[in-house]
Amino acid sequence: MNKENLKTRVALVGCGAIARSHAAAIATLDNAVCTAVYDVDSARAESFARSYSTEANVVQDLRQVAEHADAAIVAVPNAHHASVSIELLRAGLHVLCEKPLAVTPVQACEMVAVAEERGRVLVCGLLRRFYDSTALVTEALRRNLVGRPHHFEVRESVWNWPLNRATFDPSVTGGGVLIDIGPHVFDLLNLWFGSIEVLESRDDSRGGVEAFSDTHVRCGGEVTGRIQLTRAYRTINRTRIICERGYIDFDPHARDRIVIVHTDGAEDFPVVAQAAAPRDPFVKQLENFLGVIAGEAAPVAPAKAALSAVEAIEACYEKRQPLLEILDAGPRLAPTIDSERRYKKILVTGASGSVGSRMIEMWAAEGRLDELRCMVRSYRTAARIMRFPLEMVEANLLDAKAVMRAAEGCDAIVHLGVGDKAGRETEPLLDAARAHGIRRFVHMSTAAVYGIRLPARIEELQDKTKVVKTGEPYADEKAKAERAVVRACERGLEAVILRPHMVYGPGLRWSAELMDLLAQDKICVLEDGGWCNLIYVDDLVRSVWRALATDKGFGEPLFITDGAPLKWSAYIDAHAALIGAAPRRVSSKDVLKGKLGLRDWMKASVRPLPSVIKSREFRNFVFESPAIQATLFPAYLRLRESRWLRPYVEKLRSGSASGSGGAGAREFDELWTMLQISEARLSPERAEKLIGFHPQVDFREGLRLSSLWFERFGLLPTIEDSKEHLQLPEEVVKAS
Repeated sequence: MNKENLKTRVALVGCGAIARSHAAAIATLDNAVCTAVYDVDSARAESFARSYSTEANVVQDLRQVAEHADAAIVAVPNAHHASVSIELLRAGLHVLCEKPLAVTPVQACEMVAVAEERGRVLVCGLLRRFYDSTALVTEALRRNLVGRPHHFEVRESVWNWPLNRATFDPSVTGGGVLIDIGPHVFDLLNLWFGSIEVLESRDDSRGGVEAFSDTHVRCGGEVTGRIQLTRAYRTINRTRIICERGYIDFDPHARDRIVIVHTDGAEDFPVVAQAAAPRDPFVKQLENFLGVIAGEAAPVAPAKAALSAVEAIEACYEKRQPLLEILDAGPRLAPTIDSERRYKKILVTGASGSVGSRMIEMWAAEGRLDELRCMVRSYRTAARIMRFPLEMVEANLLDAKAVMRAAEGCDAIVHLGVGDKAGRETEPLLDAARAHGIRRFVHMSTAAVYGIRLPARIEELQDKTKVVKTGEPYADEKAKAERAVVRACERGLEAVILRPHMVYGPGLRWSAELMDLLAQDKICVLEDGGWCNLIYVDDLVRSVWRALATDKGFGEPLFITDGAPLKWSAYIDAHAALIGAAPRRVSSKDVLKGKLGLRDWMKASVRPLPSVIKSREFRNFVFESPAIQATLFPAYLRLRESRWLRPYVEKLRSGSASGSGGAGAREFDELWTMLQISEARLSPERAEKLIGFHPQVDFREGLRLSSLWFERFGLLPTIEDSKEHLQLPEEVVKAS
């Protein structure tokens, strides 16, 4: 302890993303000060110290940390938790180690033994023990408010977390999503119900680290439950504890409220329990750590308690079985890839996107992953593909040198990358193809080059319809990219341009987002709406292979659809029927707006702001950028809390289109409303003729497979047996 200022000197060991929250917590308290920063990357430590602490010494050697601190917060990669913590404990420091305490029970036990031997405090960063919602659940169970618990269901996703390449290295992390989120979940189950017995564990690892795990456990000998964790998709986050007279519901990411539902009456009676004065759990955790060091508090998350989570995770990995893939529930279809190996190496851009991820899964099913080199902008959304052993390269499409390096040694390119600068992003790839002598180029374009609302004029000429400027940035950028590819074809490139319209299926935006908006009652159905031109994602991947195998169709954009245009009303109703939703019927004249007056122009101008300000990406940008924190952060706070803006935040939150005029008008998602005005029915005839593309999945089967995915990720009520054919409502069958 520093006797001069009575502050505990705290060292931050490891300067990754989580260290920022710890640094902010230290700065909040009067009885702590960050006096040392250490990271194996000294440049990162220097940058961190400049950004988050003016008093910290940047320590070059871990052995020097004890010279500058009384306690340490260990936030290094999982595999080093034990070794680093033990070294610091032996040097006389108290340690708060991030979760998991260690990657094996043996390591965790050694950490506890060293702490006891040296008389030092060792606690684990099981942050959820400090959530107000955890305290509310604990109290509700203690008071027996809805009877004794007998079952629980946990669904949780951590999507778009700032991941890097090391995240997917099991020698660094110890595993995938299970060891990432599992420590929090297993710890709370042990806290509430007692010792954990793993009954069954399945995950989707196929040589990499798992992105989805499904575990069945029994706690305390009598409470059973199921835990589904993912970092590949944005899904419903919910923990439900089912008791004798009701259940307790809460979002594991919500820190200050739970819902208690009484079911012992004629109707369910929900009660919301809200923390009176919620506080930052990182601050509460640090306060407890300092209190334990001072002998003034008992540890809330002692190291011994963290052992149960480590043991449960190890049991899951020991018992792991392959997870049934949605693909396995489908009919036996023609192989995705011809038996002939035409290419030694195919560069795939946008590999971590929904179509790219599905392409990798289907190539893996054919045993041909060695043909692919996957290019990603970052690893933030790569969890779904990193469950496979892949050749990966990180590069921005606008970085010409990086793209050139990525394409070296390849003899084909599949360009799936989607960005708001599609025209500029495509040029470096074409340059790389020319420089390396790559002749085959598959370009994923879109029918939206004609605009969000496909005009009726397309029906006559189909794919040959002239593309004109729409004024829509996405459409016009994709059109620029198409023109660049066509020009390259004139110079000898064998490029095939694919134009899907609405791609649907497991993991696709046009499926998951629709279900989410239907559940929120933010979708309307245009009674006089137009046509939806569908392609199931697996068929789109098959069209990519046909484009790789063909010797015709170069430089000629091709519509890729299932050849059975569906009314938008039928498409939406089919999805609504799965959850019993009844979207409102409106007329297109009720949602189409004419020339805007000043008042409406101002409303339309600020409409995008709330969703931008509230988005996770914007918050990450604000909170992770030192420059922004020093300059624009105060302005951001004033804007967010502005009395003038607040009504628009509430009224225009979804960026919506009004269903009808006047007060009390319901508002709907604008994009999904405008899509329904599309008038053109597209044909895949030229794609069938030129590249031999034949769709295999019709809408009825595609929706069935999508429904299995919806159920797995909490977007549907539980389907009893996902292996059986889902019986769709009669109106859905007729629609298809």
